[in-house]
Amino acid sequence: MRTHLEHPFSEAMAQTISLRVHQLRGEVAVVASQADAAIALCEEHEFVHYIAMARILRGWARAQQGEFEKGIAEILGGLEKERATGASLFESYSLGLLADACLKNKRYDQAFEFLRQVTLDDENTERFYAAEIYRLLGETYLQSRQNFDQVQQYFSKGLKLATRTECQML
Repeated sequence: MRTHLEHPFSEAMAQTISLRVHQLRGEVAVVASQADAAIALCEEHEFVHYIAMARILRGWARAQQGEFEKGIAEILGGLEKERATGASLFESYSLGLLADACLKNKRYDQAFEFLRQVTLDDENTERFYAAEIYRLLGETYLQSRQNFDQVQQYFSKGLKLATRTECQML
């Protein structure tokens, strides 16, 4: 193991992005096992944005693994840390992770609350996660057995957006 990093910022960025990739793939155990190292590196060098994101992702993994209260607290703490910088980087993504954790733990009212905070418009810099937000909305309505018309509406919006996004990327 290295004791001295030549480019700690690049390493911190790579570790945090790697966590995000594993989260997007649904690899809870990988995120849980690698988050502590990313957080330690980011804290050592005071990379505030990456500390916040790594904590958010570790919180998501904890909530997915049954530590709901700890996980939600950590996601909220990471989101607050990010907001304190004056930036709103990955805010919609973070709110989506909160909703996902609530959905997993059958906390539907909380999931709706977090999803209501997401801004979904053409100015949103996080369009990469918009289709997932719509899926989460549909899934929350479905699992909570509320307004089945909304289920269809949100799933359709998410599918259309995902298809359009995929075509634009090709």
